[in-house]
Amino acid sequence: MNRTLHTFVACAAVLGAAGAAAYAPAATAAAPGKMALPLNGKNFFTAGMAFSSKGDRICLIGTDFDAMGNGKPRVLLVDRERKTTLWDKQLPLPDGIVSLNLAECAVEDDRVYLLANGFTRHTPDLTSIHAYLYAFAPGGEQIATTRLDVRSDDQFAHTMRATPEGLTVSGFVKDVGDKDEHYAMFTASFDTHLHAQGTASLRKNGAYTTPYAARFIDDSLYVTGTFFPASIPKDSPGKLMASRLKTNGAYVWSSAVPQTGDNTRRFAIGPDGTSYTFGVGQDSTSLSLIAPNGQVRTPLTQQGGYCSVNALAHYGHGLAAVVTPCTGKTHQLVAIDPTSGALTGVKTIPGDPLYVSANASSWSVLASDANGKTYLYTGSAGDL
Repeated sequence: MNRTLHTFVACAAVLGAAGAAAYAPAATAAAPGKMALPLNGKNFFTAGMAFSSKGDRICLIGTDFDAMGNGKPRVLLVDRERKTTLWDKQLPLPDGIVSLNLAECAVEDDRVYLLANGFTRHTPDLTSIHAYLYAFAPGGEQIATTRLDVRSDDQFAHTMRATPEGLTVSGFVKDVGDKDEHYAMFTASFDTHLHAQGTASLRKNGAYTTPYAARFIDDSLYVTGTFFPASIPKDSPGKLMASRLKTNGAYVWSSAVPQTGDNTRRFAIGPDGTSYTFGVGQDSTSLSLIAPNGQVRTPLTQQGGYCSVNALAHYGHGLAAVVTPCTGKTHQLVAIDPTSGALTGVKTIPGDPLYVSANASSWSVLASDANGKTYLYTGSAGDL
């Protein structure tokens, strides 16, 4: 799956750049909590963070890269209140897999779940993708692992939702013919030991590939990013879209994301289903919103540009992003006003911000110092 693999490698290279920090604070920001992590921020590519429902534990996933560019998938569970790492694991690669892209984790009272996508070759045009699930006990012992049984050339998992009964997972499949590519979305269910519950459902009317954001909310899956129709000639470009789909397979709406000429962009889904697309270019930034009912808002454009956006998260009543200016080697953490698109630098996080994440009540930022020593900063949603 060349589009997916190229995106992962490009993001890893961008986030691997070292640097120092952001600027101008929110005047009322409280001092964030801080804890050291056993990571080298110069070599670690962060793929995601997830809070437990109580907000006291955080799962951190990503890839450690060596000097030759070889990556090892890594999972950490930290105790936010005690400021300690509960466990830290490097995952072995499944049979036949040469690299494993960690997609998402979920922290429950008695389980930590991990969603991943494995690549069979390093060559983008020749690789196949297989989706995997892992389940760990709170102490880090691996309970179960399984490969998703969705019959196709490639299976790529987007997101998951944990319930007392187990997991619901969504993603896309791709099959390649002589001249065309064929795309479909899937939804699959598993119990707490990762046994499949029934067969995966397929929606054979197109799919979202990387980059993307996806989120289960009530009985729906909201997703936004790069969309490909059910059948398309090989190597054709996708379109920026957003959709709401029912988890039972029903279609609700799809809307086109406005094109603003950005160099790079990131996506996020708010807790109410609002879709956010934040893009940056050398001269300006843009924020596009699509409401939970599919209504497209006029893009919000601001002067002042960046060369990349490395992470985007919805927190409290706003957004936060890690961006890279076009001059220098520093990253910056910025807060984004969703009503105007205006950016405000965040000074409360020292060092080089690498990644930002949030849930309904808390946020977390991964940052490193000039030597690569890495820290996790956390606070309440309204304080960033």
